[in-house]
Amino acid sequence: MDMRPAFPGAPAPLTPPVRVVLIEDDTDLRDSLADLIGLAGFEVLTGKSALEFYQILASQPFEIAILDVGLPDQDGFSIVEHLKANHHRHGIIMLTARDGTEDRIQGFRRGADLYFTKPADGRELVAAITSLALRLRATDPHPAAAETAPPAAPSAGEATGPEPGTADWRLDPQQWALRAPSGLSVSLTAQEMRLLGCFLTAPDGIATRSALLGSIGKNPVETEDRSLDAAIRRLRRKVEQAIGQDLPLKTVPTKGYQFTAPLR
Repeated sequence: MDMRPAFPGAPAPLTPPVRVVLIEDDTDLRDSLADLIGLAGFEVLTGKSALEFYQILASQPFEIAILDVGLPDQDGFSIVEHLKANHHRHGIIMLTARDGTEDRIQGFRRGADLYFTKPADGRELVAAITSLALRLRATDPHPAAAETAPPAAPSAGEATGPEPGTADWRLDPQQWALRAPSGLSVSLTAQEMRLLGCFLTAPDGIATRSALLGSIGKNPVETEDRSLDAAIRRLRRKVEQAIGQDLPLKTVPTKGYQFTAPLR
């Protein structure tokens, strides 16, 4: 394997390669950045929405996330807040057209490591990814593996859950729908897709009130805002009326809500 830098001045690729997730809704920009990052020796996974990011987060290990702030379904700041609230150990680079000081401060307060304004210099972005990955690996030699460690095998006599896929609820981002284990589906609004997307990567299926509030466009700090509970009630009623089955969501006092069945 050729380990030379992809262009003059670029840092040499790391071993093992750094896996980067790039979320950008502008197709041309996403493709050009993915090509540049890939040529620099990184593995790249791409998506165009917050929902696609959460699906990658639930299924693929990675070290660095590059997030556009202005996504169509949930802003990048809310994704960062979700990652930090659920103790995910990823490096986070914000990539956005917003160049105001307040926007940059907000990004750092939410937990971003670096903030780039479009159009970002490709060499600087590659150097930033390398530097951030080295910093992460210095504190945790296997950060990506730690995020996707398989669950421990059950002890003798311990009950096991259903086989994967037999009792799963599924979010379908192409059809904007939630599919029940029975095979019946219910169409979802953009807000409902964002809300349910929070449960895809939440530990034990428990999403915090802050993360859920952010997903429906409310202030995540105002955790006493009852609009979240109203949105949950409407979603439960909608699912029950559409497919005749209860949505497996329960309240977790002082925390938020838990999706008690497998969701993917």
